[in-house]
Order: sequence, then C-alpha cells, then structure tokens
Amino acid sequence: MLFGGVGNDYLDGGADNDVLEGDDPYGAAGDDVLIGGGGADKLVGGGGNDYLSGGSGIDTLDGGAWQRYHD
Repeated sequence: MLFGGVGNDYLDGGADNDVLEGDDPYGAAGDDVLIGGGGADKLVGGGGNDYLSGGSGIDTLDGGAWQRYHD
C-alpha cells in the first residue's frame, strides 16, 4: 500500500496487486499520478487534478468528488 502525502506525487505500483492512494483522507490538495501496472489494483485520487491509470488487470479507480473518466 502506497500513500501520497500533501503536494504532487507520482506513485507506480509495478507488476503485482496494489492499493495506491493520493493525498490524505482529509482533502489536502495535490496533483497526483497513480499507475497500477499489472494485477488487480485500487487507485484513489483524492483532492487536486489526479491522473489514474490501472494498467492491465481488473482495477478499481476512485477519482474523488469531481470525477471524470476517459477510456
């Protein structure tokens, strides 16, 4: 499990199952990049303009309150 703190973060989960979470749960802002890689990943964006990419596998993405999805 990886957590990005306050500010801009880049988290890359690699090849296995991952849980990646940008920003703290109290709404701190920051523009984060979360990349799941292979496996079943869970990516949680939080506040800020975040980029989430699950990669291959069955993934769960949560972009926060202002979600916008692209294929």
